[in-house]
Amino acid sequence: MTEARAPAAGDVAEESGYLASGGGSIYCTLFRRSRDVAGAPGLCAVLLGAFAEERKSSTRPLVEIARALASGGVPCARVDFRGCGDASGRSVEISLPGMIEDAVAAASGVAAELSCARVALCGLRLGGSVALLASPALKGTLGACVMIEPVVKGESYVRELTRKQAIRKMMTKGSAKGDEEGAGDVFDLDGIELARSFVDEMGGIDLVESARGPARGVPVAAIVQVGARTSPTRDNAALAGALGARLEVVRIEPFWLQTERVDVGPVASVVGDVLAEAGRDGGA
Repeated sequence: MTEARAPAAGDVAEESGYLASGGGSIYCTLFRRSRDVAGAPGLCAVLLGAFAEERKSSTRPLVEIARALASGGVPCARVDFRGCGDASGRSVEISLPGMIEDAVAAASGVAAELSCARVALCGLRLGGSVALLASPALKGTLGACVMIEPVVKGESYVRELTRKQAIRKMMTKGSAKGDEEGAGDVFDLDGIELARSFVDEMGGIDLVESARGPARGVPVAAIVQVGARTSPTRDNAALAGALGARLEVVRIEPFWLQTERVDVGPVASVVGDVLAEAGRDGGA
């Protein structure tokens, strides 16, 4: 995987490179304590990011979470799916099965790179959904699945994406019409060309249903709810119930929607606690 080594941030060494996936390459940045570079950890983690506009605002916070986890002794890798960021491919080639394939390739590749016995999938928003959907393919090596404000119901997620796009167009062009962004086989999401089939795949996500089927039995599952609410949302509560998952409420601003920096330390702390539990339980 290794291509370049970045200067260490404090006690954490950062290393970036590519891993093969589905005929292309995903881009990973590995975070681990400098003193752990020669060791073989029992548990490592893969961080799967948000998508589209949410990805832009959450990249830096995910790096901060990755550094915090690594400082706590859990080496981890932040991953760009194919068609996103520095990975290979075009946005119009992104598909939900492809993202799941990338998550599995990242987990397998990072575990091999670090010689660790088990790997945790941790994802934000759509990345959290992918983490759960990819979990059945990692039985035997999966140590935990942590979902930070996952997309539980894809239909409402896609509706919200298109609603926000319409509002932005109204503000900049004076009309939400005119581009026919949803026509044909290609959907234009704020300049990001997506296959209409991918939009339909996102719209079809139902994590509660998945949790009752192939995704059931994740060794350690946790949902981290982020926002102003003090009580769980209906969707998060339903998902936690279906999985038998731990559900934590963290009252900070939804950092994937903010332009200003948000302290994600409380989220990193919860994720670290879950991974520590997974390490103690041995993924059993």
